[in-house]
Amino acid sequence: MVATFEVEFAAVAEAVDALGGVERACRATLAPAIVELCRRRVAMLLGNEAELDRAPTTDAAGDLGGKLAALARWTSSPLFGPAERACLAFTEQFVIDVTQIDDTTVAAVAAHSSPGDTYVFARWVQACEARQRVELLFRHDPRLAALSASAGAAATSGNR
Repeated sequence: MVATFEVEFAAVAEAVDALGGVERACRATLAPAIVELCRRRVAMLLGNEAELDRAPTTDAAGDLGGKLAALARWTSSPLFGPAERACLAFTEQFVIDVTQIDDTTVAAVAAHSSPGDTYVFARWVQACEARQRVELLFRHDPRLAALSASAGAAATSGNR
């Protein structure tokens, strides 16, 4: 049993590392403030307190203003611009039910970015959500919790 757990632990470690790598690679081409808002929105939807406790990246912090405090009310808050709203709507729908993302939701994101950046944003949301779900799943096992927390910190750091 122990040997099996060790093999599975190694596979999980590799997968979590890969998800963090995808997040970092995608984030390098995206607007830092939008990434930060969407990362936190994923955490809010999933109830991921550890993710919400992570500080914003230094490259995003200056562009956030009062938006973090208003994030739960992003649909009605005047603080959010059209690009942020489009990306938050996409992110929220992705987390709630990815099968219901329609052409209109994608077009709204694409209206504020290139086709390549729209694709990268979608891949970033996918990796961000998956990593956060792994973190939540493994938070009860100290070794796995430390691994996922480390991956989460690396994925959300300002390092590119």
